[in-house]
Amino acid sequence: MTEKFDAHTTTIGELFDKGRFFRIPIYQRPFAWKEDNFEALIDDLVSADWQSDYFLGTVVLHEQEDENVNDVIDGQQRLTSLTLVLACLRDLIENEELSSNIQELIMQKGNALKKIPEQVRVEVRAREIFDKIIVENAGTDQKEPALGWSDPEFRYFSAIKIFKDRLGDLDQEAIVEFSRFLTSNCKIVSLSTKSFDEAFRLFEIVNDRGRQLRRIDIVKSSNLDPRFVEQAGLRETLAARWEELENDLGEDLFEQIFFHIRLMLVKDKPQADILKEFEDRVFKRKIKAKGREFLEYCFNTMEIYKKIFIENSALKNSDQRNKIVSLLSAMNSHFPASEWRACVLSFFQKYGTADFFEFLYIIERLYLYHWMSGIRKDERFSDYSSILNLIDANAKSKAVVDSLNDKAKLNNYSKAIVDACDRPDFYNTGFAKYVLIRLELVSSEFENIKEYSVKSVEHVLPQTPEIGTDWWDWFDEASKEKYVHNLGNLVLLSRGKNSGASNRSFSSKKDKYLDSRVSGFPRSVQVIGYEEWTPEVIALRTEQAKQMLLNRL
Repeated sequence: MTEKFDAHTTTIGELFDKGRFFRIPIYQRPFAWKEDNFEALIDDLVSADWQSDYFLGTVVLHEQEDENVNDVIDGQQRLTSLTLVLACLRDLIENEELSSNIQELIMQKGNALKKIPEQVRVEVRAREIFDKIIVENAGTDQKEPALGWSDPEFRYFSAIKIFKDRLGDLDQEAIVEFSRFLTSNCKIVSLSTKSFDEAFRLFEIVNDRGRQLRRIDIVKSSNLDPRFVEQAGLRETLAARWEELENDLGEDLFEQIFFHIRLMLVKDKPQADILKEFEDRVFKRKIKAKGREFLEYCFNTMEIYKKIFIENSALKNSDQRNKIVSLLSAMNSHFPASEWRACVLSFFQKYGTADFFEFLYIIERLYLYHWMSGIRKDERFSDYSSILNLIDANAKSKAVVDSLNDKAKLNNYSKAIVDACDRPDFYNTGFAKYVLIRLELVSSEFENIKEYSVKSVEHVLPQTPEIGTDWWDWFDEASKEKYVHNLGNLVLLSRGKNSGASNRSFSSKKDKYLDSRVSGFPRSVQVIGYEEWTPEVIALRTEQAKQMLLNRL
């Protein structure tokens, strides 16, 4: 059933008038408009017909029952930016009465007799600098940003500079007229409701610009609810930690890790969106308690993710560190699906480095089996879920590894992988580059970490060899078609392709093209040592690759 909501059109002057206050809640991401957004806003306003109404969009508000402040679900960027415009006008207008009128739209004037508190209209997240350069009179006159300002605070300063540069072109009469236009003719549709769920539904309906409120933002909100984290200071600490990790990891990766966390906790394929998965399958089942317990579990998992997949610091005490990090780097960079990372995270979270390399080999072989055999997603999830349950059920890492080292199953995986290496169209498969990188790793010495910078995959026998070259002595049309895309005919290049040079005779191609492009790749560089490149050579190299592909590093 749809909850009641209030909808009305209001001017900016009415929106920021007596008794109306807005708060950017802790689950919202920080202020993020950029220079082009500020320029578009002020240019549109200054260029508009000041005698006509001008529509500035919609705000969606969540009414708070016990407070006189509305939480802003959608409209943070516009409300904050409009407050910045008002602050610039206040400091540009020479008429003290008009400047004071505008200041009252930014900050409610206190009245001790009537018990009216001094209160800012828009309560943002980064308060100290906001109050200093926006709320305080003449605050926008600050010429330079200070050291130590956060990214949102620099954005405030950037916006003020753009707004004042544009408004500074107006004379005093025009600034006053523009101020009246902004407060009396510029209008916003305000949608408000007492239900957060309804407010979010309204947001999804009306939002067509700005930064989308994501499902994980609502996960954040629900876990920071005072019912689950009673202490205000702790809520602020947890919210700050969330934002710190999101900034550190980047928004996309940060959100992606929540999908790994979901799999680690639920140990099953997803049945709904990430929000519903956490609500119905984690919190209702009491796998993790809402609030501090869940958030600290997420933060811990993200720190482990950073150490394993980004910083390479989790394995610093392992005598096989260079090999482990090299293999992990290849898997992380070139495996197109990422569910396997949940297993790696869960294993390390419970056991640390104990048997980690052995476990990683098993995960790699399972992934390659899925990938190279075209296994469906449901079956992949089933296998990963089984592994996660195995980790959950065993106190010792060796018990997990021993259970997964089922000889018959591993032989089945290996056979499917090796059979896929025989495909005549190997070059056109999605896994060709990873297999070639894996072969380079097997051929490497690990005096340091190997993170191969691969630009492309090259055919030694060209797809279109030049007429009259030695290629036509070794291959007829039929054998060329048979062998050109074989695994044994492919090498990795550390520099970009040059189609013209790659079609030359074998000796010329080696000296003038391949020599400088395969250096650093121990297996690919072997090609330089061949005098001839015949069908027999390609067949032999394919066979050798099959035998060594799954070797341990």
